[in-house]
Amino acid sequence: MAYHFYQPNQWYMKNYLLFLTLCCSCAYLNTTAQNADSSCNANFQYSIIGNTVKFIAASQARLHHWEFGDGSFSNDINPQHTYGGPGTYRVLQRVYDSLQSCFDTVSRLITISTGNTCNIEPAFSFYRDSLNCKKIHFINQSVPVSANVHFTWHFGDSTVSNDINPSHEYAVPGNYNVCLTIESGTDCHKELCKTVEARCDSCTLLVKFEWRKDSVHTSTVIFTNQTVVPSTGAQYQWSFGDGTTSADRNAVHTYNHPGTYQVCLKVSVNNTCIRELCQAIVIGANICNLQAAFEFMTDSMQRNKVFFFNHTLSNSSVVHYAWKFGDGTTSNDINPVHIYAQPGVYQVCLVAETGDSCRSEQCRNIEIRIELCNFTPGFEWRADSSHTNKIYFHNLTIVSSTSFRYLWNFGDGTSSSEINPVHEFAKPGEYQVCLVVELGNLCRKVTCQKIIIHVPECNVHAKFEWRQDGQVPDKIWFANTSQPVANIWKTNWSYGDGTSSQDFNSFHTYSNTGKYYVCLKVTSLNGCGSYFCDSVIVKPPVTTCDSAHVKFEYRRDSIKPNIISFTAVGNQSLVKQRWIFTRDSSVNGIPWQVVLEQNNPTFIFTVGGWYNVCLVATTANNCVKEYCEKIHIEAVVADSGHREIPIMVFPNPASHSVRLLLNLNSRASVSVTVLSAIGGLQQRMQVSGQAGNNMITIPVDKLSQGQYLVQLRYENQVRWARFQKL
Repeated sequence: MAYHFYQPNQWYMKNYLLFLTLCCSCAYLNTTAQNADSSCNANFQYSIIGNTVKFIAASQARLHHWEFGDGSFSNDINPQHTYGGPGTYRVLQRVYDSLQSCFDTVSRLITISTGNTCNIEPAFSFYRDSLNCKKIHFINQSVPVSANVHFTWHFGDSTVSNDINPSHEYAVPGNYNVCLTIESGTDCHKELCKTVEARCDSCTLLVKFEWRKDSVHTSTVIFTNQTVVPSTGAQYQWSFGDGTTSADRNAVHTYNHPGTYQVCLKVSVNNTCIRELCQAIVIGANICNLQAAFEFMTDSMQRNKVFFFNHTLSNSSVVHYAWKFGDGTTSNDINPVHIYAQPGVYQVCLVAETGDSCRSEQCRNIEIRIELCNFTPGFEWRADSSHTNKIYFHNLTIVSSTSFRYLWNFGDGTSSSEINPVHEFAKPGEYQVCLVVELGNLCRKVTCQKIIIHVPECNVHAKFEWRQDGQVPDKIWFANTSQPVANIWKTNWSYGDGTSSQDFNSFHTYSNTGKYYVCLKVTSLNGCGSYFCDSVIVKPPVTTCDSAHVKFEYRRDSIKPNIISFTAVGNQSLVKQRWIFTRDSSVNGIPWQVVLEQNNPTFIFTVGGWYNVCLVATTANNCVKEYCEKIHIEAVVADSGHREIPIMVFPNPASHSVRLLLNLNSRASVSVTVLSAIGGLQQRMQVSGQAGNNMITIPVDKLSQGQYLVQLRYENQVRWARFQKL
């Protein structure tokens, strides 16, 4: 059974009205004292770590009241508060001093940034049920506990829970590895695991003994065994801490030297049920007559508020007390009052000490129960008939008040506070959707369901080829060979070094040599995606070619500035040239890249814009060097409008042959060159063209499957087309 705690509204109103009453009375009695005494000047400093803010009050007033701007408050002098999420909050501080009869108020805006700091820490404790030895109660002590933090318990027997403080009954006794995973957003999750023993032990033997010193000989100690054992079969073993032992039921022992001794009594019944108890005994002049003891009572109106009553016995008038409330907080009051923030079982310890190194401690378990959540959260969902990734959620939670709040966590990093939200998931997958229902600050319950968004049938298949640049070894060229090209909507490259690109065909320069896992995702027109990944090895440069350098010069035509003549220049003899012309955007629907295997070409740019022109040159000693330069085409001067009309290619994709429709202004000879996606020569043919429409047929049955480019050269013009071979 899980308990959920939030602070009651009536407690808040009661304390807040009391504070206002005191403040108003103070103002009425002596407004002059407020201005004269600096102890009532409200002011504070603060520090922020993640979502947690520590406040330091500058005023020395006796009473402080803080409102943190998110509905939470505190009466501590120097409080610490953790916000549920980023944002700007107005923090209000009120101070009051009854001795000075003064009060003051100040407010400030505090901004919690949206950084990726993961300020969550898992922590939990557990205890065995008193009636069911295989039932374990878990106490969530993680920081923070808020609607933005999701909890998942794995109990070690293939069962899970998303309750904050779950209870679990194991079917088979044994030791189990229990793990608590907490998540806050998509990139913030932590886990803590502990070994839990769920075992039923028939041995209920409870060892107990008392001791007292002889009134005359204080080094002689009389031990009284109070262990309840069966009538037969019990054996006793005393260890007095000075190397001596005894097998008597009740023992008397005289110590030879003063000091502190650890006395242990081991009781065994029929050598099967064995238990032991140890106590520290001080022999000497400094007799510690100190016995820590306390009682407690839970407030009848506020079940998380506990009154502690100190019953410590001591012969000293100077006793220092330290209370540990089991939730990380402490107190040095004699009879403290403590308010717990969460339900659960807490071990409370009272430590009593005197100035003569005399110390005594008592610990007791306290269970905090808050029974205000008398509802069960629930929801159902259905997928849209047309868009399967669009989900309609129906809240089935039955509540009796309009003050309930709802928070939906859809498992993809998004959320909603609507009662019945509609959510569209960005991609297929399995999502853990949770509904958090809250009433004020006292009641919170969570229910979760797994929702599977199915992958639609995809009509594209991603694939690519790559090669290392001959001149720049850190540069890798990628050719997109995904099929079919007509169904591709967009592409996304992931280069394995944290960078990416959306180019159709791409190149990337790596900062370091090594092995990288490169992935290409292509998305089809119907929204589905296909992935292809391959390992890319970036080899170190060849040092023997370091002295080789190449570049190019170019000259624009004086009448048609979009016609440029290129000339390769190098400090060594060049035996081979490859020219690569790349434009970032597409031309006539085709991602634009042209590769020419010729020397010193004259190139006609048919579309304006920026181009990346690269020369890959091979020197006489077989060194491959590359030189690139950006060239801008401001204006395109064309003979007619035909050059801007895209070339029709059909059928596409093709199995045996493709046909190209080319329009010519006059009779001309047309050179037809078929290149692979990475620029390799496949076919070359010459066609006699006529004025008007010309149908050019290219046989492709001997080509391998993949993507190909067709270059058409005529009358100092270059036109391009692309097709897919099945």
